[in-house]
Amino acid sequence: MEQNTEEIKKISGTKLANAALTVAFSVVILFAVGAIVYGFMVMSGARKETDKKDRSTDTMTGYYAADLEAEEILADLRNGLTPVSATIYKAEESKGGVKRILADGVGYTDWDAYATYHCNIDKEHVIRVEVLLRFNKKKEYQILKWSKEYTGEWKKEDGEKMKTMNKLEGSSNDSIK
Repeated sequence: MEQNTEEIKKISGTKLANAALTVAFSVVILFAVGAIVYGFMVMSGARKETDKKDRSTDTMTGYYAADLEAEEILADLRNGLTPVSATIYKAEESKGGVKRILADGVGYTDWDAYATYHCNIDKEHVIRVEVLLRFNKKKEYQILKWSKEYTGEWKKEDGEKMKTMNKLEGSSNDSIK
């Protein structure tokens, strides 16, 4: 009987050791799998951040290139040149000697020309410029508009988001469909 007790203790000790080894091995496996999953998540987040930075850099580069192009067109206009990309309305002088321009439904007096043009930033954005010009020695000009504008196509979902936002803000403008 004493021998059976010894064998039982020996077998129990072996089983206990095997169970402890199995638990330890399982913990190591779980830790390794967790570390791998975490590594993939970190890499995915880093990739998204890199893509976002690349898009941001492309947008800035496009904006400054378009801005430079707009400055060059303005310089040409001030020097009396007619860039192909600009629409120019020349002033007509009245009998009383007053120069008048009617451009896009708006009237201007005492200026020689009104010009409007745009320069592409990307597929969906432009810099739009409107300027009044005097062709005197000073080459005076007045910028009426120099703005970045969205030219992409609006989707119905965009309108729905705006409609929802208007309702949240308490606006009564439900004309967006």
